[in-house]
Amino acid sequence: MTENIRFGPSIESIVAPLVLDFTFADHPGPVLIGNVGAGRMIRETVLLIEDAFDGNIEITIGDMLAQGRLQTVYDNYPDHVDRYNVSNCVDYAVDTDVYLFFPVGIPTVGSGRVIVFLD
Repeated sequence: MTENIRFGPSIESIVAPLVLDFTFADHPGPVLIGNVGAGRMIRETVLLIEDAFDGNIEITIGDMLAQGRLQTVYDNYPDHVDRYNVSNCVDYAVDTDVYLFFPVGIPTVGSGRVIVFLD
């Protein structure tokens, strides 16, 4: 007898990530990253700082009810070029828009990318 054994998500369950390229010009925000469909889980949020920001900028990633639900100001340093990963297990019961927020600071330079991985 043969059984099919699967490791990880099936091909049918893989969802394209939400991706946002942004710059200092998007301040003050919020900037829409995309919509997470009801029942989908956010498993990881990545912030790539490609060009460092100035102006004592802070960045959070979340939704309108909790601006730091996916990544708080303590999870990243926008004035340093680097990659900032946060493992999430956030699932929304209803379709929900997720955003990039700039709660503090006024930048004049800087750019980055947000990638939100879904299951």
